[in-house]
Amino acid sequence: DDTPLCVAAWRLNLEIEWAEKPDRLVSESVRDRATRDIPHRKRSIRELLRAGADISRIPHSRRTDKPKVFQLALAEYVTVLEELPFGVMRCVNAALHPMRKMADVLTQALPKATAQQLKAVFPSFDP
Repeated sequence: DDTPLCVAAWRLNLEIEWAEKPDRLVSESVRDRATRDIPHRKRSIRELLRAGADISRIPHSRRTDKPKVFQLALAEYVTVLEELPFGVMRCVNAALHPMRKMADVLTQALPKATAQQLKAVFPSFDP
């Protein structure tokens, strides 16, 4: 169930590993090709993100190389966000402001709530 974004980030991870391997493990031509391909892999990830790829669908199990893959995709996601005009980010932040305020209120209120109060608000809550 790997998404195109996951595959692209995984390939970027491989290219980085090949580019960084010692001479005795990888030929110079393989290392050179990997080094040359890294910017293209990063650009592919950014294009997928711009097209709406969901970074949260990249699994990041600690048993595999997925955390590293997720971090590589996340770094490109930050690059894409930094390219957005200030006005767009201001609108996004304004739209998220009510949710952030509610999250702050809930964060402060939940530790003080009784099981009965939590059950009233969240019917599926089972203490």
